[in-house]
Amino acid sequence: MALITPAAGPVAAPRLAGSCHGSCDPAPDFDHLIDMTRLEELMDEIGCEDLSSITDLFLDETDAVITRVISSGNGPQMAEDLHFLKGCALNLGLRALAGICHDAERCNACGQTSPLNPVIFLAVYDASKLALLAALDEEAIR
Repeated sequence: MALITPAAGPVAAPRLAGSCHGSCDPAPDFDHLIDMTRLEELMDEIGCEDLSSITDLFLDETDAVITRVISSGNGPQMAEDLHFLKGCALNLGLRALAGICHDAERCNACGQTSPLNPVIFLAVYDASKLALLAALDEEAIR
């Protein structure tokens, strides 16, 4: 199965000078959006129909959180939101989204004023959603 990637390809992310961990605002890996092993484990454990329901719940909850992360500044709310998104993404096998949330969470914790690039963050989120939905659709057809 080919993962969905943005038509224009990934945008190179500018690095922050003096980055606390060297990973603030990293270039995302659009070639590995989903951990298919994790997704297949979930399908085996709970079935495609229940996984689709969980995915719908995930998307309903995360759309609002994504908006809050983009519009909020550095601080405790952003850290909480990034941690929530990272956990949800890891549970569903959304590797690239979990990675960008993890890196931004670490940079937020050390006080970076701009822990993530909103354009790249949204691109990773949108591409991850599309890839997840495509994988679920493909599995439902089998």
